[in-house]
Amino acid sequence: MALFVNTASMRFAPWMGLLKKMLRRWVPTLRSDAVALLCSGTEGVLSAEMGRGIAALAREARSVAKVAELLVQHPPEQALTRLREEPEARSFVAQLDRFLAVHGHRAIREFELQSARWEENPAQVLGMIRNCVQSEPDPIGHAEKAAQARTELEAEVRDRLAARPLERPLRLRWRLIYRVGPTRGIRRGGQCGQGERHLGGWTAGRVPA
Repeated sequence: MALFVNTASMRFAPWMGLLKKMLRRWVPTLRSDAVALLCSGTEGVLSAEMGRGIAALAREARSVAKVAELLVQHPPEQALTRLREEPEARSFVAQLDRFLAVHGHRAIREFELQSARWEENPAQVLGMIRNCVQSEPDPIGHAEKAAQARTELEAEVRDRLAARPLERPLRLRWRLIYRVGPTRGIRRGGQCGQGERHLGGWTAGRVPA
């Protein structure tokens, strides 16, 4: 599977190169990581949403002392029963159930058919949440900063392109950058088996204004 994914990703290299050439020609002196930043973002990618879901559950657990206490003081195999019995944990349990409804088909060793799915054994999920509660910093701040940097770069590119002939009324260059670059499989359908995704503000089928 890893070999397939790595091989498939090679088809994006020509489009990345073309995007780099267009930016150098029409918007020179951009930051050195402009191509990577424009093509960044994971919104809508199911596997990335899973990680954000774990982080959100950890934040909810931290916000209720009794929930954090039950997660930390009891093994994951026992914690769920205690959480379902605890009135203060109702919000956390409801959020956990919603998470499992979306991601419950996952497992630690997914390619082993005998591996219990998370919906069958949520202890694995509770273990990850407990680890986050105990030690892992909240990743949301970093994600927000990266999204803000990407938004600012997109605005800079559009503003500088506006000085080019006919760009303001027609946005021809901006449309080319959008169609040939980030949406040419890099942002749209770039995840194996995921189909079209909305990533980082570049919406499939619609050129950002």
